[in-house]
Amino acid sequence: MDVLTDEVKEFQLKLEAILKEFLEQGSIEVYGNLRIVVTSFNRPSRITFLKGNTIYVNIKARRYPEFLYHKYQ
Repeated sequence: MDVLTDEVKEFQLKLEAILKEFLEQGSIEVYGNLRIVVTSFNRPSRITFLKGNTIYVNIKARRYPEFLYHKYQ
């Protein structure tokens, strides 16, 4: 399997786990089905956007949590 494909799947599972945690804590409410799709965007400044019942997340966003964590330590 392609390394990038593995990274995309791993990142998508991480996002789904975060969403599940928010739902269980009552931090957010979702009515209906919500999908998360990891993709790449033509606009490099775009991290994510919501369209209908789908949240599209830029694959490049997978590096941001670690980057921000280390930058502000």
